[in-house]
Amino acid sequence: MACQEHHYHLVIIIAIVIVVACFGFIREVKAQTYYATGTLVSKNLLSGQIVNSIEYFGWNATTTATTTLKVQFSQDGTNWYSATHTAGVWNELSNGDNLATSTALSLSGWSAEPNFYYKIKFETTNETQTPILDEIKLWYNLGTYPTVTTQAPTNISTSTATANGNITSIGESSVTERGFQYDIATSTSPAYSVSETGTFGTGTYSLNITGLYAGTTYYVRAFAKNSRGTAYGSWLSFTTESLYYTSGTLVSKNLLSGQTVINIDTFFTSSTVPAVTALWVQFSTTSETWYSANGVLNGWTYLPDGQSKIILSQLNWATPNFYYKIKFETYEQGRTPILDEIQVDYNIYHSPQLKGSIRIKGGTILK
Repeated sequence: MACQEHHYHLVIIIAIVIVVACFGFIREVKAQTYYATGTLVSKNLLSGQIVNSIEYFGWNATTTATTTLKVQFSQDGTNWYSATHTAGVWNELSNGDNLATSTALSLSGWSAEPNFYYKIKFETTNETQTPILDEIKLWYNLGTYPTVTTQAPTNISTSTATANGNITSIGESSVTERGFQYDIATSTSPAYSVSETGTFGTGTYSLNITGLYAGTTYYVRAFAKNSRGTAYGSWLSFTTESLYYTSGTLVSKNLLSGQTVINIDTFFTSSTVPAVTALWVQFSTTSETWYSANGVLNGWTYLPDGQSKIILSQLNWATPNFYYKIKFETYEQGRTPILDEIQVDYNIYHSPQLKGSIRIKGGTILK
């Protein structure tokens, strides 16, 4: 419930006769103009308000037996009515304090809109007396917001989530918009929102949120809007899933660039291969065409857990160009194989004493 108060004083000009003695003769000064009635029209008392109902008009006034105060009301400033909405009729305002609802004029039945004017008529039959309006008070109901709660998000992935809310009360009128605000931090003006418009009652609702970043914590809150305004639920947090790849590859640079190579002999590895994961390797002299260790085009050679020695001599490669490609595979998020170390042995001349090797230490490649 809300009200506005206005104070006004109107004094009707009283006729005055002044007799002045000056130098032995009398001169009569004529009286000023005397008005028996006058009116005062208010501005729009409810401009900019959201009004659910207009309820009472109260006043505090001073009147006498020879003076009266009357009031009319309007919602367009042109057509005037009594408190009971009778066109052209005035309501008389009694003397004294009538600022309580028990003695105020009831305005039930007036439209719930942000437009309301009053017109006061001051009357007197005695040129020495005038009614005085000290104060007015208007009661009107602003209505109520809807109430809404935020519920835990569901269907959370790396880039999407389903936001959930519940409208527990629509307030003064149907909800015309409902949705969610979200951001990476709580805020009174979050950066992102998703909503839908229509005519909605109470109950749960859900909307999808897209375009999220993987492995990121977000905050979300529900909102609902009616003619009174927008209500919000509490902030809840959720974290999107981290990016998860079931497989990935690593391609080496040319390990033998600038070397003298008669043949490539062996490929050693040291690796950690947990259950539900796997490591595979291919070889190439061009980094475009790939073979398994036994020469199968596009084939893969399995790398077991621990240390392993792969014979490459059957490839008959005598070139200072050598690449390897490792394929990491996992079937469970959070577990990955690890390539700890590799070593390539090759012959410089046709002699067992003249050999070379390339040793590379590795580490975790795939999260």
